[in-house]
Formats: sequence, structure tokens, C-alpha cells
Amino acid sequence: MAQVILSIGTNLGNRFYNLLYALELLNSQVGTIEKISKIYETEPWGFDTDKWFFNIAVLLETNFSPFSLLDKVKNIEKKIGRTTKTKKGQGYESRLIDIDIIFFEQKIIKTTELSIPHPLMHKRNFVLYPLIDIAPDFEHPLLNCTVKHLVNQSNDKTLIKVLHKSILSESNFS
Repeated sequence: MAQVILSIGTNLGNRFYNLLYALELLNSQVGTIEKISKIYETEPWGFDTDKWFFNIAVLLETNFSPFSLLDKVKNIEKKIGRTTKTKKGQGYESRLIDIDIIFFEQKIIKTTELSIPHPLMHKRNFVLYPLIDIAPDFEHPLLNCTVKHLVNQSNDKTLIKVLHKSILSESNFS
């Protein structure tokens, strides 16, 4: 079993339900959810919209390889209603769901389809803040520093709020 950290975000539709549905599908189709961060409401990063995101981080154990995991994640996004991922160079957009593989143990993968660790994670508070809830001492395999350190060094100025609502109270992932 491999330990994987995912970042999940949504800013369209019922954001809470979108997160809950993604967790249910991940738990039933991908692996065992071990930890879930608090939900953070975050200002959009990289584009202008008045629709803020709900973001969480998830630690799960899986038997899938990184590329099989990517296929599973893309299928879950489609099932929830995501039609396309923004193409490189076209900017960012609102979405029903976005699931990114942040870390796959200490693996380093760089292909056109998949980059692990996620190449921009250390520049995004919407990834870092939920991540510190579940893995503050995890060491980034390329930057050789902990998640806690990355949060302290972040230059991201986007706004982020912790929601008091816990997704755990609405699910079977405890």
C-alpha cells in the first residue's frame, strides 16, 4: 500500500456536497482514506471570479500505481461532472471538482501527463493550509523541507478561511 496526498477543490454547485461525493468515490474506488483536513474556503488563485473555493487535503492508502491513480482520479472528476481540465497555458477556470495528486510517497515523476510532487503546490495556500492539517512534517522530496516550512515560506497572498463545518461529521471516513 502506498500513501498518497490529494488536494480537492470546488467552487461550483453545492461545494460541500461535491467534496463529500469525491471522498465517497475515492474511498470506494481508489483506497482507504486515512486523514481529511478541515475545509478551507479560499479566494480563487490564478483567475478572477466571485465564486470562492472549498478546499481539502486527503491522505489515503492505495494499491494503485501513480498513473493508474491518475486515471481513477480523472474518472471520478468526470463522474462528478467535470467536463475538461484547463489546457496548459489557457489559465484557470471555475470547476465542479478538481482532484490533484500532490504527493505519492516520496516518488518523483515528471511526464507530460503527470508531475509528482505537484509542481505548484508550494506556491498555493489553498493546497498548503489543508495539507498542514494532515501532514505537517511530511518532507517535500524535491525541496527537502517540511510542509510546515513551506507554509511559513509561502508568498501567496490569497485569502483563506477555515470553515467550522467538518466533513467528517457528514461521512463515514473517521
